[in-house]
Amino acid sequence: MKKKVIAILFTLLYISIPLFSDVKNGFVDLSDYIFDDETIIDLSGEWILKTDNSESIVIVPDKSPPNKNFVTYIIKIYIDRSEHLMLTPVFINSLYKIYHNEKLLVENNQNRPIYTPITLEPGENLVELQMYTPDDKLGGFRKTPKIGGFNAVLQKYELNILRDTIISGSSLIIFLFFIVLYLNYRSEKYTHYFALICFFLSIRGLVVNDKLIFNYIPTLSFFIVSKLEYLSSYPLPALVLAFLYFYYIDEKKYQKVIKGFIIVGVLFPLSIIFPSVVFMNILYPFYIYMVIVILLIFIVMINYIIKKVPDAKRITFSILALAIAGVVDSLITVYHILDFYILPSAMIFFIVMMSVIVSQREIRNQKNLIKISADNQNVIKYLSKFVPNSFIKAAGFDSLLDIKRSDGVERTMTVVFSTITDFQSSMKLTEGEKVIDKLNRCFSIIGPIIMKHGGFIDKFIDETVMSLFPGTPDNALDAVIEINQTLIEYNKKEKSTSPLKMRSGIHRGSLFIGIVGDNNRYDATVISNVVNTASRINSFNSKLDRDILVSEDFLNSMENIDKYKNFYMGRVKLKGKSNYIGIRCIYWDRIEEADNLFSITMKKLENSSLYDIENVLFSIKGMHPNHKPTLYYLDLIRENKKLEDLNK
Repeated sequence: MKKKVIAILFTLLYISIPLFSDVKNGFVDLSDYIFDDETIIDLSGEWILKTDNSESIVIVPDKSPPNKNFVTYIIKIYIDRSEHLMLTPVFINSLYKIYHNEKLLVENNQNRPIYTPITLEPGENLVELQMYTPDDKLGGFRKTPKIGGFNAVLQKYELNILRDTIISGSSLIIFLFFIVLYLNYRSEKYTHYFALICFFLSIRGLVVNDKLIFNYIPTLSFFIVSKLEYLSSYPLPALVLAFLYFYYIDEKKYQKVIKGFIIVGVLFPLSIIFPSVVFMNILYPFYIYMVIVILLIFIVMINYIIKKVPDAKRITFSILALAIAGVVDSLITVYHILDFYILPSAMIFFIVMMSVIVSQREIRNQKNLIKISADNQNVIKYLSKFVPNSFIKAAGFDSLLDIKRSDGVERTMTVVFSTITDFQSSMKLTEGEKVIDKLNRCFSIIGPIIMKHGGFIDKFIDETVMSLFPGTPDNALDAVIEINQTLIEYNKKEKSTSPLKMRSGIHRGSLFIGIVGDNNRYDATVISNVVNTASRINSFNSKLDRDILVSEDFLNSMENIDKYKNFYMGRVKLKGKSNYIGIRCIYWDRIEEADNLFSITMKKLENSSLYDIENVLFSIKGMHPNHKPTLYYLDLIRENKKLEDLNK
């Protein structure tokens, strides 16, 4: 790759070097030249400089004219035959007119390269370039005027246009790509500054050399083009420093120094807002600043290379190639040591190399982001096992990341408490590992069924599961019935000595679902008397030894009450409660005759005396001596416990 780049650079330099003519005392003899499709003659050497007061011999290309008045450069071209050629001043940073044998050939009021057909007659031909430079210290010839055959000069022109188009076009495309990248990923500020570097290089490709910009805006003024030319150079050192500052933001050494030079460098492009005499006359201070910046970059990058900081070698090579080319071209501009610029080739090299470097880093960053995103998704997926997505949606959030402390909503839901029976007694005789295994086996059956019916598990409390159902009450009851049916099938299949069995308590009402905690830890919770009531109903279940107990409020809210067999279990004041609540038993398997008698008795004798109720309960006990609900209520009467609980 490096060999190919070097070969391209040498090729570009080679084709930039035309044939050389010996101009002496304002005279050149072209009789010996054959103007074919490859012949271009440099008209460099000793020209006659004519001012208002005098004539003198100067070297072309030279520094800017000695004053701001019109000056005329004169060359006499001798040829022994008639030739139709193309004359071009190539790069004159002044307004000018061209005369041939005292006849006006062309007038340039835009500071743009002019390719002018000229017919040299046999003998001596007088060619005059009349110039006017308003304020630019570097006005006048920037390159050597040339003359040659039509095809040769036009091929040279086309090559220059192609080069400038590549520079401007590629720079502009890269600018747009990286500025969009920055706008989408603002954390990587170096992409922003690299985009700006490409933007100003794109401008430079338009306004220097053959001034490609005139192909798009033919009427652009001399003043604007001059400003754009200076503007394309002044911001570059500061932008390169800013790029390095943010590219190596974690490297603290030199950061303060770099930041200081960035602040100083901003002053140069700001000069563009002032009259031309200001921004043109600070060119030499800018050159000094640029050299210091190059030295600073060299010191910083060598340090990074020694520390083996990523990309340090490639960035150093790319920036220094551009910097050296900039210095060389600055010397060429000021002292005319060569007749061709190497900066355009260096710009192409810099843009390509830096685009590769920055793109590769962005690819690495994107891969890291994808990995982090995948890890985050796994974490969120894992966290959803602790805080279900259904809970998040029910609480009014879109995702787990939106949760804030004290956030939540009030909703009407069904609360279900389901407890593994005989768990505490069996746990005392079982190893801890087996206890956990039993819990997990049971919960793995319960969880999917609850989810299937539109509910979600809020929490596990020892052997008890608390679940919430935002939908219809029927969903909750269907889920509990299916859980009991599934456990029966599971016990038959496993043939365990300690079969799994669950009892459940269900209640429905308004509750607040939200987030509580301190600054370091949050917890998803449900706050309501409804939750406490459902838990009490579930506990009351152990006294009656039934599978499913529900409150009458829950039963009355159901859409299909007749679908389920239910029996009245009395009105009780649950532990910790001040109000009475009607309790119903839901049958999903077989119906016990004793429950039917008990339900009819409790409903008919609800407002009867305790004596009447006790007599009927004794009758039921005579027929069904092990009927738990009957025995429980007889014990209450016998022990004289708050008889009003049974008398309301």
